[in-house]
Amino acid sequence: MEHVTEYIIALFGGILFCIAIGILIHFSTGVKELTAVTEEMTETSYAYTSYTVDEEVVTADALYAMLMSGNLSVPIEIDGTVYSTDNLATLDISNVHLSGTYHYAPIYGADGKLIKLAYARK
Repeated sequence: MEHVTEYIIALFGGILFCIAIGILIHFSTGVKELTAVTEEMTETSYAYTSYTVDEEVVTADALYAMLMSGNLSVPIEIDGTVYSTDNLATLDISNVHLSGTYHYAPIYGADGKLIKLAYARK
């Protein structure tokens, strides 16, 4: 009779241990599923830093995305204001007011290389 409490405590400890292992397994499978979904989403989605424009008409939102990406290979001129790769780091996007749609026109140099992207409000 004197060892009954020790057996009950050991049994209770074993049950708690099994419950803890079950919870650990449950959460580890959840983390694995979440990791797989996240990897799938990053493989299929496109970041703004790789945003390119292939159309002649561009929305103001697309221009904001290009400016916020900070990853420009050539300067961009929007309604006469030139945004180069040098001044994008210090650009206060709240001071840039764009609305509507813009017409896209690439500007090439004498050697045929793209030197600037020009956007004019339609």
